[in-house]
Amino acid sequence: MSILNRAVRVGLRGLLPLSAVLGMVGAGVPATAQPDSARSERIYVVGAAGDGVVGVEVSPGAAPRLLGEAAPGPLGALAVDAAPAGDFVYAGSAAEAGITAYRANPDGTLAPVPGSPVSAPGPVITIVVAPDGKHLYASTTVGLRGAVVSYAITPSGLPVQLGEPVELEYTSHFGMMAISPDGRHLYTTDYFGSAMIHLPIGPDGAALPTRQRIDAGSSPVNPEVSPDGRFLYTANELGSSVSGFRIGPDGSLSPVPGSPFPAGGGTHGVAITPDSRRVYVPSITSDSIDGYAIGPDGSLAPLPGSPYHAEPGGIVGRTLAGGDGTRLYSIEEFGLPGNLTIGLQAYVIGADGALTPTGSPVDLGILFTDGPSATITG
Repeated sequence: MSILNRAVRVGLRGLLPLSAVLGMVGAGVPATAQPDSARSERIYVVGAAGDGVVGVEVSPGAAPRLLGEAAPGPLGALAVDAAPAGDFVYAGSAAEAGITAYRANPDGTLAPVPGSPVSAPGPVITIVVAPDGKHLYASTTVGLRGAVVSYAITPSGLPVQLGEPVELEYTSHFGMMAISPDGRHLYTTDYFGSAMIHLPIGPDGAALPTRQRIDAGSSPVNPEVSPDGRFLYTANELGSSVSGFRIGPDGSLSPVPGSPFPAGGGTHGVAITPDSRRVYVPSITSDSIDGYAIGPDGSLAPLPGSPYHAEPGGIVGRTLAGGDGTRLYSIEEFGLPGNLTIGLQAYVIGADGALTPTGSPVDLGILFTDGPSATITG
């Protein structure tokens, strides 16, 4: 099945989401996050072909370093996220309809949590961990509708389902989610309905029924909330654009001036720097990364030199911003003939926001990824 999926992705060059192919076989405004001092962080990447979860140590001034062997991972995994403390990592599977929980060892390697994987009502497309590390949310499909499932995270790290799934629209399958920094609001894309959906989170940590549905660009994917909690941005995969929304005090969304903003073909994700000043968006059919400055009203303006050529030459589908604000990391969605496994590349973020590749890419040993397939944690 992995070979078939690779052929589909290469043949269509990103015109259809791999998540769709697999399916067929604010908020209060916290203080602006300040860049952390130079320190090491860990990136975890999950492979969609059952090739595991790979850990990479990254830090300013040092080459990215693999953290031992990949931990066994589920087939059809499209999503990974980590607890804020970095002590637990979670991978969701579309093919196996479950969530695998891992404990992070001191050296960054992963060990499955006893009792894992935890079953889900349907294929898991996205998972997000709450900022307090006590809850986890998964997007899935229940019957003919998309849905969101809430979990409480036990002290051992194992997720336990809270109540029944919250059902969404008939078009909201393959939803990808983001959570507000205060943990009070959840946002999910409606890929086929070209919309964003806002679900408040109750006092018990469970997602509540839809409060708002608002138009986005064509086929929104991989939304991200700015660390200061003021804005949400989503890549529009088939619209070659980025949509921006202001987050109101009640968590509601309203378009920022000028939205949606032009981007390369097959926009596939959003990374926001910790100071909430810049956005970086990979484009899978343009082999590039678009960079934008965030204006006071949330509008986006291209950074000097944008778009930036994606290194090392594969199809970049995910970007992550380092905690110190000086580094960006790109992860390929799939490699090209001659280098079938994907790589991770580090970039220096200049004073003006421009990207400069630094060092050599790290081969992750993964065939391909899709969706929110990588996460970074300190």
